[in-house]
Amino acid sequence: MDLTQQQIVAARSLARGSTRAEAAREASCGERQIYRWLNQSEFQTALEEFQQEFWTATLSGLRSAALSAVRYLDRVVAGTEESNGNRIKAATALLAGAARLIGWNEQRELEERIALLEGELKSRHVHQQSQPEELVAAVADTGESLS
Repeated sequence: MDLTQQQIVAARSLARGSTRAEAAREASCGERQIYRWLNQSEFQTALEEFQQEFWTATLSGLRSAALSAVRYLDRVVAGTEESNGNRIKAATALLAGAARLIGWNEQRELEERIALLEGELKSRHVHQQSQPEELVAAVADTGESLS
């Protein structure tokens, strides 16, 4: 990655969900520059990598927090910890949010895998369609007849 420091700052900011205007302020550049960078494949690749890093870290933190919530609720149910209504609501909300986010991430990963498989199938289909023409040309070169 041969990005400038400004581009790295902007890409990381965008990856965290900042608007283009916010990313421009963080990177000390104009918003139009952000739009120009977004049209560059190297910047797009870096942005995708930073987004993946961000989501990986977010999911890791969420999984850890969800585990703490489950352990707390388990202790409350077991009677080894006193029930606190606010903590129970917070733990329940965290688990519900974690389930939605993890489900969304799994769906996104499946969609990416399906798109790759569809691309591969299209490529094979195009290759298979070209083979009969190649066969006819090869037979013509030998001087033999197909009938």
